Amino acid sequence: MRVENTDKPFEIEVKRFYFPAILYATCPTCGKECAKNGNGDYLSYPKANTPTKVYFYCQSIVDGKDVEHEFTEEIILRVTVEPVKND
Repeated sequence: MRVENTDKPFEIEVKRFYFPAILYATCPTCGKECAKNGNGDYLSYPKANTPTKVYFYCQSIVDGKDVEHEFTEEIILRVTVEPVKND
């Protein structure tokens, strides 16, 4: 079998797309490192092979006050197909 992959963007038509990775980003407001666990937090209808926005939620204390805010970063989900050799 031969597989010819394409890198053209396409939508993954899944409302809740879970992925096996943990993403870390630094909050631009407070400098705190925030995490998004793809096994529990999902992407909604992401696109593959093109930048996709990831929303981070940050809770921190700024000037003695509890502050909650969101910010975004971008990732690219790469999708490839590989043949499996049968023994």
